This record gives sequence, structure tokens and C-alpha cells, in this order.
Amino acid sequence: MKKRIDSSLVIGYVILGLFVLFVLIGLFYEPYDGNYMNLSDKLATPSFKHFFGCDQYGRDIYVRVQYGLRNSLIIGLSSTFFGGMAGVIIGAVCGYFGGVVDAVIMRIVDVLFAIPSIILALLFVSLFNSNMFNVILALSLAMIPSFTKMIRSEFHVIRKSDYVLASRMYGSSHLRIIFREILPNVYPIIINCMFIAFNNSILAEAGLSYLGVGLQPPAASLGNMISQAQGYLATAPHYIIIVGVIMIVLLIGLGLVSEGGSWHSAYNRRFKN
Repeated sequence: MKKRIDSSLVIGYVILGLFVLFVLIGLFYEPYDGNYMNLSDKLATPSFKHFFGCDQYGRDIYVRVQYGLRNSLIIGLSSTFFGGMAGVIIGAVCGYFGGVVDAVIMRIVDVLFAIPSIILALLFVSLFNSNMFNVILALSLAMIPSFTKMIRSEFHVIRKSDYVLASRMYGSSHLRIIFREILPNVYPIIINCMFIAFNNSILAEAGLSYLGVGLQPPAASLGNMISQAQGYLATAPHYIIIVGVIMIVLLIGLGLVSEGGSWHSAYNRRFKN
């Protein structure tokens, strides 16, 4: 029997593939310096000279969008990796060993989990400088609670399985049991979480930049570009329309991928347990 192809997942992959291609093109072909200001082209409309037009400083929006997408990918991938790995390690320790350490850490995680991740990130970047490193660090910290709870739940269940008990009887070390017996069975769940966390991190970064506490000008971000474009809605509507549509299509692509196939249902099922 042929496996049914999830059309929404395919569409999501196509959308994200086009965005990645767009960013890669910018590494080899950059018609203008995205930070160069040319006031004679201030708020210029789209043309063959400037494909997406220019912003209020005469900077090419096409190149600025490429910069913004590149920064979003860097921040999204970095925060997902570091936050995910930290959450996996903490969750594995708590779920496997249990005891007092598990009880103490999980109470802290429960408190952090009760606070929306965007609020945690907003608080962090508000206390420190709003540069790329701090944004990545803030989003990484915000992701740790969800990863910890997920992996802890998986380890707590699997450690009681027959093959893990048999491995202990044969004298296997804790590290061998964790890495050879349990992690291979938890790996698919980790991948699921990574995709959803990446989606959330892209949205969170845009939200922070929109509020003015994410990447700071002249660094490009879709969030701060939308925020700046609001002031020129009447005089240069192309600015906010182009950047806004790109942001919406990106989020649609990420949403289709993160919710496509069995990933989203597996994530919800495991998390509720």
C-alpha cells in the first residue's frame, strides 16, 4: 500500500526551500550594499533598479530582506540547537535518575514553563544589550523548559522498559544505557521538537525586533523593518506590503512544515503524557 504524501508538508518544504535559495543567492549576488544610504532614492517604488524599492534612508529593500532572512535563519537555528541540547541534557538527567535532583529541577522548570517564552526572552534582552548573541541566548533559554519536560517524560517512561532493565542486569553503565538504549528511541521526538522550536524562534525573533528589543539598526530584521515601515504606510505602502507578505509567507511555510505529517500530532501526544 502506497504511503499517502502530506501535501501541506510538501508545500511547506517548497516555501522554505525558496526562502533558503533566496538567502543563498544573496551570498553570491548582492546588487547593493544593504546598509548604504542614498537619500536620492528615499522611499523609491519597486523598479528594475531596485526590485523591492527602497526604505526611508534609500537602502535597497531587496538586499535588506536578504539580510533579515539570513539573520533570522542564524538566530533560529542557533537558538534551537543550543536551547534544544540544553533541554535534552537536563531532561535526560531528570528523567533517568529521578530523585531529589529531578524534583528540584522540575519545580524550577515548571515555574519557567508557566511564563510565556516570548516574555522570558523579552525580559532577558531588556536587561542586556540587544545584539545577535544576546537574542540567541535569550531564545535558547526560553526553549529549555519545553525541551526539558518533553525529554524528561520520555526518559521516565523508557527507563522502565524491559530492554533497559536487561541492560542494567548485564552491568551496562549509565552512560551506555542513556546513549545506546534510550536516546535512539527518543531521537525522533527530539527532531519533532526541533522543527517546532525553530518555527517559534523565528516568530519570537521577529516579535522582539518589532518591539525594538531584538536586533538593532542598522542590522536588518523582518521585525524591525515592519516596525519602521508602519510610519510610511500612506507615502510608501510598498515597503510594509512587501516585507509583511514575505514575513507571512515565511511563517506559513514554517507552520506547514512544523505541523505537517506526524510531527505535530506526535509532539502533542507525547507532551500531554
